[in-house]
Amino acid sequence: KYVYTIDDDCFVAEDPQGKSINALQQHLENLSTPSTPFFFNTLYDPFSPGSDFVRGYPFSLREGVETVVSHGLWLNIPDYDAPTQLVKPAERNKRYVNAVMTIPKGTLFPMCGMNLTFNREVIGPAMYFGLMGHGQPLGRYDDMWAGWCTKVICDHLSLGVKTGLPYIWHSKASNPFTNLKKEYKGIFWQEEIIPFFQSVKLSEKCETVCDCYLELANKVGNDLAHLD
Repeated sequence: KYVYTIDDDCFVAEDPQGKSINALQQHLENLSTPSTPFFFNTLYDPFSPGSDFVRGYPFSLREGVETVVSHGLWLNIPDYDAPTQLVKPAERNKRYVNAVMTIPKGTLFPMCGMNLTFNREVIGPAMYFGLMGHGQPLGRYDDMWAGWCTKVICDHLSLGVKTGLPYIWHSKASNPFTNLKKEYKGIFWQEEIIPFFQSVKLSEKCETVCDCYLELANKVGNDLAHLD
């Protein structure tokens, strides 16, 4: 039912008390509780232990929606692009933020496949990571592409995406010069691709994830083919 994606240079992290983090357990907790994409809760995930809906949160929206994506984060080496790696070669993420939040409807995010879990039965058809490798143009943007498509479809179908806990330990930084060779097209393209995904609207006839993806693919072909 669930798929967990993790890179081969990622390992078990520790929380501030030195306890090993069970990343998969936290992902499943995120997926088993509702998301709240229509109204932001300032105490973050109201379904997390020790949290709830704050005063002023509409009771009509407290039921939430089904969560289908859990996006985890990383301690030690951050997931930076090549230009940021080059100007911050020694930077390490030491901040452990004990929080999970729903990404609001209408808001895109950079989805990293390094520590990610999703409900295959519900959102699986949208989780198509762009092809990578020699001759493929989407170097290091394969997961970004999947994230943009998935978020647009989740927003259309009223499904939820959470980000935050769990953390994993990212052990090593990839070569920024190699990354730049892979990323340079995407760095330019994203300045047109992201506005497209921010403004695209799916028709009411799209009632399933497959319907949404096929219609989105046609819109991509019409509006973004000129990029390559």
